[in-house]
Amino acid sequence: MAERKGRRTRAAVFIAVAAAVAVSVIISLTTGWSGIYQLVGLENKPDDENSLTASFFSVGCADCCIISSGGRHILIDAGDNSAKNRAVHYIRQNRIDKIDLAVITHFDSDHCNNFLNILSEASVETLVTSYALQNSEDGAEIIKAARQSGAAVEYKRAGDKLEIGNINITVLSPSGIYSAENDNSLVLKLEALGRTMLFTADIGEKAEQDLLQSSGDLKCDILKVSHHGSGKNTGEEFLLRVQPRFAVVSVGVNNYALPSVQTLSRLEAVGAAVLRTDKSGTVSFKITEEEIKVNTEY
Repeated sequence: MAERKGRRTRAAVFIAVAAAVAVSVIISLTTGWSGIYQLVGLENKPDDENSLTASFFSVGCADCCIISSGGRHILIDAGDNSAKNRAVHYIRQNRIDKIDLAVITHFDSDHCNNFLNILSEASVETLVTSYALQNSEDGAEIIKAARQSGAAVEYKRAGDKLEIGNINITVLSPSGIYSAENDNSLVLKLEALGRTMLFTADIGEKAEQDLLQSSGDLKCDILKVSHHGSGKNTGEEFLLRVQPRFAVVSVGVNNYALPSVQTLSRLEAVGAAVLRTDKSGTVSFKITEEEIKVNTEY
């Protein structure tokens, strides 16, 4: 009797597991992975127009950020191929099927190589990059893939403006073409809900000095620190103008002693709260007109 009862119990467990697997397969086929995330309660609710989420992924010495507000999504740099699992997981979990604006600040591998993986997960309406890089061979594959997917491709320079929902973006640099490739990076000022974010890509000393000369108010709430915290960038004069409340350093294990001790000291001297992806993992900001909340992976 006990043996028959045990067999019935095992059979019931097997049937329950098989049913769960079947339901998961059906959901994944009909609604994608997002349906499974929703089923198990992992899906994040999309932001409304009164809030904004900015997530800086922990992708080593590379840059990748997704900004979401009111059902619209902006990608700023895609990281290298090591960023695939992070970015793709986030896109699936948040049921992002369209990226309204993708920005590749420049075509170094640590900023763009993962773009093709992202493009396979979500459509891109518009891809923007620096006008100084129109003839870059490094970006040819990305530009071609974006156009083949149906995305518009636009080249921007200082003074150009973009509007995505409630987010206003001003391109601050470049205004010319530099000999140093990193200085040709797009520099963006994002404004929404009374808050400001400044993305400085990998610009070096020359572009930074030109930015101080050509730009007016550079003060921001959140600064994406240039070039993984390199000591030659993010100078004292620059930081006195920017006065960031938070400073995000996207960095991982490297052979270049990044981030620089000098850069970290300068950031601390102006009162910035420094958030490093190698120390905190993915750094996310939840922004409203009333407050900025910071969440870190660990």
